[in-house]
Amino acid sequence: MTSGGSIALSAQGQPGVGKTTLAIEIANSPDILEHFSDEVLWAGLGPDADAMRHLAVWADELGIDVKGIPTEEDRSQAVKNAVGQCRMLLVIRRTHGTLTRPTS
Repeated sequence: MTSGGSIALSAQGQPGVGKTTLAIEIANSPDILEHFSDEVLWAGLGPDADAMRHLAVWADELGIDVKGIPTEEDRSQAVKNAVGQCRMLLVIRRTHGTLTRPTS
């Protein structure tokens, strides 16, 4: 993950086998935190996920105000613009709509 290229990883399995625990351990690893030094963004996505809320939380963590941006497309673009060339890790967990930043 720290070799410099963009990469996507996924973990699949039954509930309770430790996928989120593994993601927390990886995201909190000193090497990972050093490499993704700008931010680690978390999202819990599921059947009742609220993309506008996730984008607002990410924007807040990035230091931008998107409250006045009414559409998902425009809000998403504002977040993309803020990300720019940042060194960030995005962790997406399949949940039932809960948005949390897990801790170890």
